[in-house]
Amino acid sequence: MLALAPDGLIRLTFADLCSTPIKQLMVWQDTDLLNELKDWGIKPSIAGFCEWVSETTAPQISIGWAWFLPSTTERPILAPGGVSSNVMLRTQTGYDLGSQKTAELLLAWVTGLEWQGLIARH
Repeated sequence: MLALAPDGLIRLTFADLCSTPIKQLMVWQDTDLLNELKDWGIKPSIAGFCEWVSETTAPQISIGWAWFLPSTTERPILAPGGVSSNVMLRTQTGYDLGSQKTAELLLAWVTGLEWQGLIARH
């Protein structure tokens, strides 16, 4: 059972996260992100953000990330900047992994999702 901690985060283990059903909530294009990526020397055709949420009732896990479609491919990739979430991953014994380790694991977890095809359809 998921619970919201006083700091607004949902604490769970990586195994719990992996076993939580999750679905795409929304996808949108963002011209500011597109222009920012171009300023960095990346040449995307489009860019935007997406958010996925748990299929559980309150509290709901929310995980979002930026993406872009390189002009040379038809498959979106993660944009620099990582993943945003209301999750704090913890050890099996209940200790927080911390923001950086949680972000690294969430990024690895996102790369295992089948999200690119859903974005390409938008």
